[in-house]
Amino acid sequence: MRKSISRLAGALAVAALAAACTGKGESASADTALGKDLQMAGGSTAAQPSLADTAMAPGAKAAPAKPAAGAVRTPATRPAEPKAAAKPEPARPAGEVAEGTSLVIHPSERVCTNTHKVGQIVSATVADPVDGTNGVRIPSGAVVKLEIVALKRSENVKDPIDMGFKVQSVTFDGRTYEMAAAVTKETIERVRNEPKEKDVQKVVGGAVIGAIAGKILGKSDKGAVVGAAAGAAAGAGVAATTANYEGCIAQGSDMLVKLTAPVIIR
Repeated sequence: MRKSISRLAGALAVAALAAACTGKGESASADTALGKDLQMAGGSTAAQPSLADTAMAPGAKAAPAKPAAGAVRTPATRPAEPKAAAKPEPARPAGEVAEGTSLVIHPSERVCTNTHKVGQIVSATVADPVDGTNGVRIPSGAVVKLEIVALKRSENVKDPIDMGFKVQSVTFDGRTYEMAAAVTKETIERVRNEPKEKDVQKVVGGAVIGAIAGKILGKSDKGAVVGAAAGAAAGAGVAATTANYEGCIAQGSDMLVKLTAPVIIR
C-alpha cells in the first residue's frame, strides 16, 4: 500500500515538474518573439523621417523660417505714436453792446422807392467801431442786414416820402449776431418822377387860360400876351407842386441806427 502511494506521489511530482518546464519554455519563447518585434519596430522608426506636425517638447522654440533665395526683406515699421489731442481754447466770456448805443452805417447800394420792394433785404457796413463789455467790439466794416418795411413815393410837393427799415443782424469775424435797432436818421433825396409831357401840358394849359383871361380882361392882344405869360408861369408852378417824387438813399450815405436791445457777443 505504501509502495503504491509512493509511486503515485512520484508520478505526480514528475508530471508537475514537466508542466513547469513546459510553461517556462513557452514564456521564454514568447519573450524572445516580443523582443524581436520591438527591435524591428525600433529599427523601422529610426529609419523613417520625423513629421512636421510632431509635438514639440515643452519649452522648445521653433526655428525661424529662412527667407527664400532672392526674396527682399521689408523692414518692420513701427506703428506711429498717437498724437496728443489739442486742448480746446477756453471759451471767451460773453460781452454785450448796450441797448441805446448808436451806430453809423453806410448802405452798400442805392435804395429808391421805385427800384426796391417791401420785404427786400439790403446791407450796410458799420462806419466806426463800437465797444462793449468784457472787451467785445463791433468793428468797422461789420455787415448789417436791414429789411425794407415801408416804401412810398411823394404824390406832390407836400406829400412826404416814406422809407422804413428794420435792422436784423450784424456779421463780423465769421459770426452773425442778432441786432434789434431802429433807423433814427437817414438822408432821403427827392427825385422828381414826372414825364416832361405832363409838365408841358400843365404849362401850356396855364398859358392858354392866362391868355384868354388877359384878352377878356384887357380887351386887347397885349392883355392876351400878358395873360399868357402869367398863365404859363402859373402852369409851371402847378406842374412843380403836383409832380411825383421818388425817394432815394444814396450808396455810402450816413444812416444812424440805435440799438433797442443789447447785442450779445461771444
